[in-house]
Amino acid sequence: MKRAQRDMEQTKSDLVGVARSVRDNERELRGVEDKIGSLQREEADVSKLLADDYASMGDLVLALARMRRMPPELLVARPGAPFQTAQTATLLGSILPALNKQADGLGDHLKQLRQIRLSLENDRLKARTTKDALSKKYADISTLVGKRTVLYKNLNTDYQQTAAEIEKISKQAHDMQDLMNRLAERDAERRRSEDEDRTAQPHRHYEWSVPRAGRPQLPVAGVILTGYGQRDPIGAISEGMTIRAQPGALVVAPMGGTVKFSGSFKNYGQLVILEHRDGYVSLIAGLETIDASVGQNLDAGEPVGKLPTASSRGDNPALYYELRYQGRPVNPSGKFPDLKAKS
Repeated sequence: MKRAQRDMEQTKSDLVGVARSVRDNERELRGVEDKIGSLQREEADVSKLLADDYASMGDLVLALARMRRMPPELLVARPGAPFQTAQTATLLGSILPALNKQADGLGDHLKQLRQIRLSLENDRLKARTTKDALSKKYADISTLVGKRTVLYKNLNTDYQQTAAEIEKISKQAHDMQDLMNRLAERDAERRRSEDEDRTAQPHRHYEWSVPRAGRPQLPVAGVILTGYGQRDPIGAISEGMTIRAQPGALVVAPMGGTVKFSGSFKNYGQLVILEHRDGYVSLIAGLETIDASVGQNLDAGEPVGKLPTASSRGDNPALYYELRYQGRPVNPSGKFPDLKAKS
């Protein structure tokens, strides 16, 4: 048993380390892809300028060609030829500088386009290299998560019974608040049955079974689309935050905690509920796969699942995260240093 517990602690530590590296790569990839998008827009703009340059130069060259087709003898023999010849000279004097200016502009735009395309080639190569590194690390995560699951089941013989109880509760719950209340009632009942002689201090007994919070971090590396207290796309005030991330991005525990719920629930989709110390609870929704079992103790930064590879709208997927304190949604910026720095 002690050896299995040591293996579990080592596996958890390895998972946190690899997950941290994965999130760094995901941030790097997002930055490179944003840069590629910006360069592609710049390429389109310069290409349009080049098209305008070519059209303008074509008009000037066409005017010169028409003048060249008029024989000099005709200019002299025609009435008013000296005046028209002077006009022609004046016209040439204005066309040729304009033509030279257009040629210079065309050269600058061609040079700019070459630089943009070179940058695009380098950034696309960097993106491919980062994606290859991510693929390997995702495989490492999958192997470690599988090992963690096996160790957890071996260390917890009541695993299947607990999973069945939670599934029954989720089917009975009418909404999120009802689910949270039912989970709390289950915990209170278990504490009473497990330790009757400590009913006077159930909170203290239970509190120390929850891992330390560690350094709080957002559950996924991405861009915040809707923050706490802002209006979401349907006009409602958000009680959490929506974060857009890379397709298939790794999702981790924002703080150390115990998994209280793991599975599908109503319109939340695939949901993980983590209970932390001091009355805090995290709701993590929008997952495609969940790699955390009910009852598991997770350290901050330990994987809980992955996002889908695409959203229903065809763009990058988004994660919904909600932090609650004593049962009520609160602003995560009070807990997460990264959010404080941005505010």
